[in-house]
Amino acid sequence: MKVVKRIIAVIIAICLFIAGAELWKYILIDDSRSYTRIMMHQLYESDENIDVLFVGSSHVYRTFIPEITDKEFGVYTFNAGSSSQYMDGSFAVIKEAAKNNDIKHIFLEMYYGVASGGTYSERTGLTSTYIISDYMRPSLDKVDYLVHASDKEYWINSFLIAKRNWSNFYDSTYVKNVIAAKQTDEYKNYEYVRNEGDVEYYVDRGFVANDAEVSSDTHFNVTAYGEIGVGSIISRDTDWYNSVVDIVDYCKAHDIEITFFVTPEPEWTLVGKGNYDKYHEFISDISKDLEVDFYDFNLCKNEFFDTNDGTLFKDEDHLNTKGAEKFSVLFGQLFTGRLQMDDVLYDSFTEKISSENKAIYGIAGPVVDENGNRKCSIISGSNDYEYQVIETKDDGSQELLKDFDKNKDFVIPAGDTGKLTVVCRNIQTEEVETMEIGF
Repeated sequence: MKVVKRIIAVIIAICLFIAGAELWKYILIDDSRSYTRIMMHQLYESDENIDVLFVGSSHVYRTFIPEITDKEFGVYTFNAGSSSQYMDGSFAVIKEAAKNNDIKHIFLEMYYGVASGGTYSERTGLTSTYIISDYMRPSLDKVDYLVHASDKEYWINSFLIAKRNWSNFYDSTYVKNVIAAKQTDEYKNYEYVRNEGDVEYYVDRGFVANDAEVSSDTHFNVTAYGEIGVGSIISRDTDWYNSVVDIVDYCKAHDIEITFFVTPEPEWTLVGKGNYDKYHEFISDISKDLEVDFYDFNLCKNEFFDTNDGTLFKDEDHLNTKGAEKFSVLFGQLFTGRLQMDDVLYDSFTEKISSENKAIYGIAGPVVDENGNRKCSIISGSNDYEYQVIETKDDGSQELLKDFDKNKDFVIPAGDTGKLTVVCRNIQTEEVETMEIGF
């Protein structure tokens, strides 16, 4: 009898702990504007069988409009993407989706920005993990995901969600606002409220629209600065690669077709990186070894999707609503055989930019160093030019930041403001192109 009482006492204690944790979570965690909360609810509660699942980072949830992809594929489609979603997060979402759906085809995004090196247990920033795990239903899969996502010193924050915002407990205004937001019918019914003036807003089944555009007057691109691969990204000796293998094995075991893909980014971002083909070849080799098809839409011919058109992008990295509309149609046409991949994609990124031979797209950077100097690099799609950069300061004085040579790097001194004149001179013909940029 004593044993039974002890067991009952333990069960009661556990229930009280869980109830208390949920209460603290309710008053301390503000997720009233969370895209993933709504997406995961729709994933679990879908009345339709999800036939096609798009999985990946923010490039996924900003790229596929289900209303369009449903029509193009002739089946029910869904976006299972979240911000900075790493490959273990993608695997976790795939397993959750497969529990209640007979998935026929998974399109797995292979974006270089989340192909990070190292081991999961060495993570210190776990926001991208919690974005997913906070809305997973209780299961051994959820426990497994959280236990392997970080070192054990982070487990309390992983499982006791409210602890992350414990410092707000005594902020009565914060707590009142959180409770008020969660008392609305929209929150209770998992409906996203678009406020007046919002250019970004949740639409349906994971898709997030954004009506912003990249202005033609934009000349600086911080995203373009620095090569892909810093920190051993381009490597199979990573947990990222192991998760890719796990996903492929899972799909094969469950008779789910899987395809690797990359969504299009603005061309000048990848030109600025300088080594995109190295990453493309890395993923191509992996896909061949794992016997998975891979399609890289950064190699798309501009007559099908113009990656130089700023009106298709919200920033230097992601599609906007207009771009998503256009790409959703193109993607559906390609994977239903109405267009052929060989007609749409180049064989390499080098081939793509060589066909344009563009002297200058803009400037990668600026990246500020410890002394306040701004490191920059000229974004060029051609090897036929040498470059000169002249700084005209606000007081009218000029300084030569770099003279003519093929080196594209230069530095804007700390504190200077004014205008840059970038002169591009063709080595063979000596023809000159000039770009003026305010800074």
